[in-house]
Amino acid sequence: MRAGRAEETREAIEAYCVAVGLVVYEWNDLHAKLAQLFALFCEGDRREALPDWYAVRSDAKQREMLRCAMTETTSDRWKKSPRAPNDLKWLLDRADKLAIDRNNAIHAPCSLYFGGDGSSEVMAAVRSANAGNPRAKNLEGKDLLIEFHWCAAYAVRLGQFAGMLAPTMASPDHYEWPARPKIPSRPDLSGVSRG
Repeated sequence: MRAGRAEETREAIEAYCVAVGLVVYEWNDLHAKLAQLFALFCEGDRREALPDWYAVRSDAKQREMLRCAMTETTSDRWKKSPRAPNDLKWLLDRADKLAIDRNNAIHAPCSLYFGGDGSSEVMAAVRSANAGNPRAKNLEGKDLLIEFHWCAAYAVRLGQFAGMLAPTMASPDHYEWPARPKIPSRPDLSGVSRG
């Protein structure tokens, strides 16, 4: 492999790894903020609720725990925050949908492909040994860097919203209810650098 191609290969792999890392980091941050919301719904010391949350190994099951805690809450809780039930449902619905993209990003097999022009790019591995892999098929033909940066940006927006909800729910007299965030679009990220 010539020196130029080796450098380009390293850059393509590095850009891919950074993009996947951003998805993981921002997803974990979102779930940490959802944990704080869950703790608000639990009776007693909030610090006692968090071990229950973290004992569940599935993000989807954790979100379901938060849904159940919301459902079991009396209507009196919402008197000072009447938008809370709908906004929390909206947040969890968006997180559930984003989980598909997050799982594609971190679980799809990917390979480095060399273009006829000497370029290299990490792409979903939909051929060879991975034929039929549904995660790879979901990413087939997509620009992985844009997909993964979009997923991370979406998780950031949801995490910011969740982070604003917790203090507002804990002290509704001290904080104004936040507006739902604008969901990022993929075209907004079309300038993502390859290296």
